[in-house]
Amino acid sequence: MSKYLAKIIANDQEGLQMISACVSGSKTKVNNIKYLASSKVFLLSIERIKIESDQINKKINSICRFDFVDRVKSKKY
Repeated sequence: MSKYLAKIIANDQEGLQMISACVSGSKTKVNNIKYLASSKVFLLSIERIKIESDQINKKINSICRFDFVDRVKSKKY
């Protein structure tokens, strides 16, 4: 089985809607959330259903990367 890496880059409203649809219903753990302050990058590792293929209910791991993030707040429950 070969690995396939795909990127969805949001430069406009349509791109944001595509990312939103892909990550809807995804799961993550607090340990899978990272903020790299020196490079202003926020990373989120998620498990999601791959809706962009014909394989129904196939779960995959994805990483969402947000660039130019100035700061991140943590809320304790």
